[in-house]
Amino acid sequence: KAVVSTQSGYYGRGKITKIEENAEELRKLFVGGLNRETTDEQFREHFSKYGEVIDSIIIRDENKLSRGFGFVTFGTIEATDTCIKDKKDESIHVMQGKKVDIKRAIPKELPPSQHDSRDKVFLGGIKDGITEEILGKYFEDVFGIKEKTVSLKRDPEGKLKGFGFLTLDADTDDMLKSDVVDKIIIVERHNLNGTQFHAKKAAPKNQSYNYRGRGGHGGGYRGRGGFGGYQQPYGQMGGRGGGNRYQPY
Repeated sequence: KAVVSTQSGYYGRGKITKIEENAEELRKLFVGGLNRETTDEQFREHFSKYGEVIDSIIIRDENKLSRGFGFVTFGTIEATDTCIKDKKDESIHVMQGKKVDIKRAIPKELPPSQHDSRDKVFLGGIKDGITEEILGKYFEDVFGIKEKTVSLKRDPEGKLKGFGFLTLDADTDDMLKSDVVDKIIIVERHNLNGTQFHAKKAAPKNQSYNYRGRGGHGGGYRGRGGFGGYQQPYGQMGGRGGGNRYQPY
């Protein structure tokens, strides 16, 4: 299900959508490059300075040794955003003498192309009445993107083909590009002007956009204590709870 909700206000003929404050999909971080000696308590304490930590876990092997990465779920999207923005200062996210890598967690059922870092988004399901200007205002108001280009594809008669692209400008901070694109594709299905369009990271020309979405977010994690079943660069393993949908990219 889309993690956006209808609020007061209008884009053209339709209502503005806004990210839900309690959207768990956007409150979860992947943390990599951990010192293997970092304890669960130290891990949680580091992130608690940003606000309420709903859950945190360092992934461990069968011998309870750290695998060097973990996950954190905050109580608000704002805390998650602030934590990611602090990556600009390389001295902040250092734990037990080691700089850690922080990314917004991506649902693992999304295809491999969606775990790459990109600055271009494919927009599908665009209906008549939606314009570049309307989409531009939507992405600026909801996701804070000011420097961007929206282009919709049309046939020779000027009729919409139903898809287009959002491209973040080259002078946008790379870290900001990566995270805002992640937020857009995690939401995935966006409501605008009474219709719904979907967003995916734009694939290279030799790859197809035609793949299944999340199908209602089946197999989601289970709230508090619901971490488990992570996929990551070193292989797949189980954790607490089972059935988690997230992996780093």
